[in-house]
Amino acid sequence: MIYIISQLFSHNIDDTTKYLINQIKEKDIVTVVHSLNVGYYMKEFCKTLGFDGKICYTIGLLHDVGKLYIDDDILKKKTQLTSHDFEKMKRHIQYSAEILREYGYNDDIINAVLYHHERWDGSGYLQGLKGDQIPTMSRILAIVDSFDALTSLRLYRNSVSHYEALKIIEKDINKYDENYFILFKDFIDDLYKD
Repeated sequence: MIYIISQLFSHNIDDTTKYLINQIKEKDIVTVVHSLNVGYYMKEFCKTLGFDGKICYTIGLLHDVGKLYIDDDILKKKTQLTSHDFEKMKRHIQYSAEILREYGYNDDIINAVLYHHERWDGSGYLQGLKGDQIPTMSRILAIVDSFDALTSLRLYRNSVSHYEALKIIEKDINKYDENYFILFKDFIDDLYKD
């Protein structure tokens, strides 16, 4: 973990983002590893799409910063969340937006984070946005976040392979922007070539 954090500091990341990542690291190791992974995937994938890699990296790193305000008994629960716990967990989206506003992040970053649990078919949260109502960066982040969540070991379940994660997302493609998923699948295939 020290190596991962030191690598973060070697990138051109502002002090506020470094501070917030360290706060996440102190709160929960699973969340910080996920955040670092999502940051990496966002930066590298978005660069292939012509987006600013630094902004995408920041979005990925801080997409779950609101989990700082989620109780440990929910955040670190070793079984699947109950519906009551899940309702509390959903609040991390609002908390993330509040933290990012408080620290002066721009609206593009805040909105990418705020809407990344919205789904293409309208089944997501918090507002039930669908299709093009969802900001582009949120649609990309939804795919990347889901992919890393599936490929990462969680307290309540095992991880799956990169190939299997892509298959799982593809099975639920109505929840994601299919055009960005196809591009992400190609990106992952290239990244993990044997």
